[in-house]
Amino acid sequence: MRNAVIHMVTRSTSLALVLVLAIVLSAAASCSDSRRPGDATDAGSIVIGRDAGATDAGSPDAARLDPDAARPDAGLVDAGAPDANLPDADVPDADVGDDPCGLGTGGPIVSTSSGPADFSCLGAPRASGAVADITLRATDFQTGDVVDAVEVHAFVDGRMVDGACVAPDCIVATTPASGLIAARAHAPGELAYRMLRHMGPTSASTRVETFGYGIDIAAAGDTVSGAGLSLATMNLVPTILGFRRSTGTATVMGVAHDCAGRPVSGLRACVVADGVPVLEGVAGADPHYRYFNGDSFPSPTATETAIDGLFGAYNLPVPAAGSWGDITVYGRLPADAAPRALFHTRARLGADAVTLITQRP
Repeated sequence: MRNAVIHMVTRSTSLALVLVLAIVLSAAASCSDSRRPGDATDAGSIVIGRDAGATDAGSPDAARLDPDAARPDAGLVDAGAPDANLPDADVPDADVGDDPCGLGTGGPIVSTSSGPADFSCLGAPRASGAVADITLRATDFQTGDVVDAVEVHAFVDGRMVDGACVAPDCIVATTPASGLIAARAHAPGELAYRMLRHMGPTSASTRVETFGYGIDIAAAGDTVSGAGLSLATMNLVPTILGFRRSTGTATVMGVAHDCAGRPVSGLRACVVADGVPVLEGVAGADPHYRYFNGDSFPSPTATETAIDGLFGAYNLPVPAAGSWGDITVYGRLPADAAPRALFHTRARLGADAVTLITQRP
């Protein structure tokens, strides 16, 4: 599969925010330095107007819009020591049926910006080569700058299992000034990572825990990027979408690609956390699913992915210790009367943490 880059287009709004959101989901987009011919544009980072501030969850006070405001830990729950193991049980949740989120029938036929979507690889095993040395670059989701002094766990098999990082299946490293760490992964294959929380003097410099999935490894020696979010960015994204982030909840952001590596439109997302389907809420503090307008700009009214393939799920209820979730994206192929599951990722969900996913059939 291909690397992905998602650009959030520059917009002037009544909020006086000029947003250039180049969302590059580390999971969504692993910027490989050894790209193959025909690859989609490589990874970057979400760029959200660098002078734009973020609101600490639950506070409408305009003064708190300053990313350099005091109390950088506001809006974070205490989830214990940053190196605590994740809960056990990377096992499927109980069967919740074919339509746990009540998406119903109908809906558009999935497609891409260049024509019908390619799902010829649906159900086929993904290529998995021998384990090889690679380099993982830790970057900031907003600016794309490298991130230093952050502990990273790189999971060789592309999945976190019970969350414990134990060699040789997982490599622990603290990023140096270059942001580069030595890692290992199947080549070809996928890498998953966990970037731990790191408190800074401001909300812009405080790193929230980030879980990344679906980083494409093309060949041995690849250098790929894994993004982490600041507290300022984590709080800002929901604000752009029209609601506030609720403290102690989880966030999922992703992009879905077809077998040719192209973003897919006409898809709807559903998250099942610890066996419980997460449904769209009414109040601002409730869970919300959001999509984009095809120009990589957030849409408060879109009901499925546009040609940028972007989706998000926000304010997902999870215990303080976190949980596992099944992120499934549904769509209709030409012969289908109702949407079916076309993409699925079993992923870690964390309180006040973000899960970034690139999904492939």
